[in-house]
Parts: sequence; C-alpha cells; structure tokens
Amino acid sequence: MKAETHPVPDDDSATPVHNTRCKRLIFLLCLSVLVGFLIPIGIIMAANGGADINVSKTDGLDIVHEALPLTYTISIHNTGSQAAENVVITDVLGSDYEFISYVMGAAHTQSSPQVNTLVWSLNEGVDPGESINFTLLARVKTNLSAPLSLSNVIKASTTTSETNITNNIYTDTNIAPAFEVIYSVTPVEVNLNEQFTFQIQITNRGTSEASSVTVETQVFPTELSIVNPTTTKTGATVLATGGSVSASLGTLSVGETVYVNFNATVVSAPTQSKTYTTIATARWNPQQPIQSSQSSNIAYRITGTSLPPTGGFEKDGPPGILLSIGIISGLTLGIIGIAALGYGIWIWGRNPTWAPWFLTSGIILTTACMAFNLGALAIGADFSSFMPHSISETRIPGGKLVYFQEPWVPKSTPHAPETLPDYPIPTPDAGTVAQAELEAPQEPDGEPVDISPVVRIIIPALDLDTVVKYVPFKGITWLIAGLKDEIAWMGDTSWPGLGSNTGLAGHVTLKDGDDGPFKHLFDLAAGEEVILHTEENIYTYLVREGVVVDAGDLAVTEPSEVSQLSLITCTGWDSGKREYQERLVVTAELVKVEPQRRRISFIFSSKTSR
Repeated sequence: MKAETHPVPDDDSATPVHNTRCKRLIFLLCLSVLVGFLIPIGIIMAANGGADINVSKTDGLDIVHEALPLTYTISIHNTGSQAAENVVITDVLGSDYEFISYVMGAAHTQSSPQVNTLVWSLNEGVDPGESINFTLLARVKTNLSAPLSLSNVIKASTTTSETNITNNIYTDTNIAPAFEVIYSVTPVEVNLNEQFTFQIQITNRGTSEASSVTVETQVFPTELSIVNPTTTKTGATVLATGGSVSASLGTLSVGETVYVNFNATVVSAPTQSKTYTTIATARWNPQQPIQSSQSSNIAYRITGTSLPPTGGFEKDGPPGILLSIGIISGLTLGIIGIAALGYGIWIWGRNPTWAPWFLTSGIILTTACMAFNLGALAIGADFSSFMPHSISETRIPGGKLVYFQEPWVPKSTPHAPETLPDYPIPTPDAGTVAQAELEAPQEPDGEPVDISPVVRIIIPALDLDTVVKYVPFKGITWLIAGLKDEIAWMGDTSWPGLGSNTGLAGHVTLKDGDDGPFKHLFDLAAGEEVILHTEENIYTYLVREGVVVDAGDLAVTEPSEVSQLSLITCTGWDSGKREYQERLVVTAELVKVEPQRRRISFIFSSKTSR
C-alpha cells in the first residue's frame, strides 16, 4: 500500500500574499507620517488664520515749507495667512495740504474725492505676502500760520477677518517751522575752475518779528574759494572768512524773506570725484533763554581728476566650450535618436515587443537633440549682446566730463571726433627752459635745450613704431577723444629735452575691442629700450619698472628729478561695469640723446659712398 503524499507549498507560492501585506504596511506607515506632518500645519494655520493689513507711508521729510511739492508713497502689505478681500484705502490730508495727483499700479476704483479726503477700493484681493504701493503728489498750501504741525492720516479696511487691526492706520506729521531756511545750489556738480552758485533763503513765518537774525554756513572744503557774498537785506552785513559764509541780518518782520547769495570756485580738483554736504543755520532772538534756530542742508559734487581713459572694451572670450558641448551633444543625441527610430521601424513586424521601445527612445533623443542645438544657438545669440560698442566723450549739462557707450548720445551734444584733432602745442615756460639749460648734460654738442614736440615712439620689444600727438589737459583729464593707434603726449608734462617727466598715453584696446598700441605694455621688461623722436633729437630710454595705480592717481604725471618717460595705459577690466578701473604706468630713464641731423647725415653719406 502506497503512502499518501501531500504537496508542500514552496516559498514562492506565499510570495503574492506576503508582498500584498508589505505594500499595505508601507502604505499605512506613509499615511501616518503624512497625517502627523499635516496636523501641526493645520493647527498652526488655524491659529494664525485671517488677513493682516499693514499700512505705511514714506515721504523722507520732517520739515516742510509753504508751496512745497510733496511726493509720498503709501504701502498696503498683507502679513496674514489669508487674502484680504474688498480692501478700501482712505487718505485724509490735513487742511494745509492740497492734493494734486496719484499713480497706482493695482486695479482699483476711486470714489468721488471729498475735501482733502481720498478713497480707493481695490478691485482684487491682496494675497498673503503681497504689497500694493502707490505714489501721491500733494503740495503744502501758502500763507501758513507757522509754526504748526501738518497731519496726514491713512487708513485701510477689509471685509476679511483680521488678526490685528492696530496697524490698519498710519498717522504722519510734518512740521512747518516759524523760521523757514531753504538752502540751494546750482549746478550740483562742477569741474576744476568752474563755479557753484549757493543761495540761502530765510523767511519769518511766525506771528511776531525775529530779532538779531544771523545765518552761518559750515566750513567749505579747501578745493573751493568763496567769492561775491551778498544779501538782499538792506543794512545787513555778509562776510566770507575762514572758508565759511556768515551774515548778520538784524530784524525780520512777519512774512519777510531775505536771501544770502555767494559763489564758490573750484580752485583744485580732488584725485577722485567727491560729494560734499554743507549746512546753513539761521538763529534769532538770542535774548530768549533757549535761542531759536533752524537749519537746512544740501549736497554738491566736485568732479575729480583722472588719468586718460586709454581703453575701449575688452572682447569677452567666446563661449567656445559651452557652444562646442551643446553642438556635439546635440549631434550625438540626434544620430542615436535617428538610428533608434530607424531600427524601431525596421523591427516593427519582426519584434512587436521591442519596436515601441526603440521608437519612443528615438523620439526622445531627437527631441533632446533639438533642445541642445537651440540652447547652443541661444548661447551664441546672448554672446552677441556683449560685443563691444564704441566709447565716446562729451560734456553734459553742468560741466561734467563723462565717457559713455554709444549709441547713448545726449541730444544736442556733438559726437566725439573720429580722429584725434591737431591741438596747438604750447611753448614751455621761459624759466623752466632756462633752468633746463643749466642742468642739461644730455644735450649733444652743447646745443640749446630741445623744446621741439615729440613726433614718434619706437619700442622694439613690442614691435611698436607709431606717431605721437600732443593732447591738452582740460580741467579733470586729457582730451584723448579720437585717439586710435597714435600715442598721446600728455599736456602739462615735460618736453623730453627739459629733463623731467614726459607722460605718454596709449590705448590698451580700441573702441571696437581690437588691440591698442599699448596692449602688451605689461610685457615690457626692465632694461628694454624705448626710443622717442622729437623734431630735433632722438632720445633712448631704458625701462625701469611698471606699477598699477588708481585711475585718479595723477602723481605719476608730476615732475621728476631725472629725465624719464611715463608710459600709461588702462588695466583692471571690470566686466560688470564694462570699464577699466586702474592704470598701468611703465617708467623708463633716459640713457642717450643724439640729434636727428647726425643720423640723417650718416644715412646720406652711406648712400653716396656706394
């Protein structure tokens, strides 16, 4: 009799049940974690629910005077967790203000304005974290009965429940003082040898006369010389002493206005442009226990001197590696994608399982090919926007000399010259020439000091041989507009024959981004020759050193005790500002002088001997 056998299920037969249980367990675990994460968030949101409208105003003023235009900004910010619906904004101007206009970017409806009260309703809600800003223009009324406080109240409301309503109102107060002092200056920026015109206006807006009225300014910087101080007050005195202006005006009756005027000439320019602030203070009624006073301040700017801007634009390196990667990757993906598409079509009837996979992969790869190539084209197009533009020089109203990229050209302002003009070359000072004749052992054959202009420069190590042209110094820098492949002989520096410092400037790059004549000045090593030709002599110099200085460091052009050259060009390219920030200065000392006619005579005799 055979023993009865029963099949024993193997491990695989239990696998479906086991997997189902595992999946359910994992799902329950994930659901628990999700619920545990969302419950605290829900509690926090419930605790902090609602909108929260915050109102603020910005005008930047504390002291105002009659007829003053006042521009201010109102901000409505929702710091709550829900959108604020049906927001209404009310701006109540004090009776001493006059509303002019407003600008609001958000969609809104304005109610019919009442006297000094403006009401706006926003057409859409203000979302959590959103701010609505708008700008208003008003004017302080005339004939104020000063002193007084001018109030402005701004309120906002919403139909949405708010967590905090204390910040729905903002009150701003400006003061119209009994004594009004208005300090002004025109223009706000000038160059060397130009003038500022300052004016101080003092008005008594109180209810009684003011006695023993005085006005005094802060001390002005040494770059300015105060001239022509005057006042419109009969019998008053005004003085300019110790670098400041002071005036004794006597008594000012109610409503009386007095002006104090003076000019300030820039007698020396700082090495860098500087902005200064000056304060004018009026005082009156000194017999009172606490003397009354009122001040006003203004800012003005003096343009600093700078070495010539001998640089156009650095050409940005082409995005070659990015462009190459994009193109190569795109082509590779395209080839593989086309092959996959072709293979998928070929095996469609032979292997229906794999054919759809190859077709889908082919479509994805060819799409990626198009994306990579479009990206490469975008990189190339974006690079074109960084190609250099020309740089020009002009004067803007106010006298400031500026450099700008074309095509931005101020209207009615002439373009910079395309070529460097032939500026007249001045005659050196007779005393300087006489001193040089006493100290000029470099002159060959004991002849008179050479005061002929520089006409040519040769630097063999740089393979440079080009023309030199004179450019004058004009207040803050040298007029090199139009300079290209020439080298600029900088006005107010020495003649080579006078035994001092001769400044020569050349472009490192031109306005189209090409190399300038001093592009490789950095590579000039100590001991290399620099040969300079004047109309009379040939001067040979040996390079001593090279240094990098700030653009405003004019010390490198000052006279020297030895006969030397200072070769100057731009360096320190700032790709963000698109300009050169520093100057490279290479100095070379004189070692030999020979007359032009000796060399010409030698060449002539050599030719005739043949």
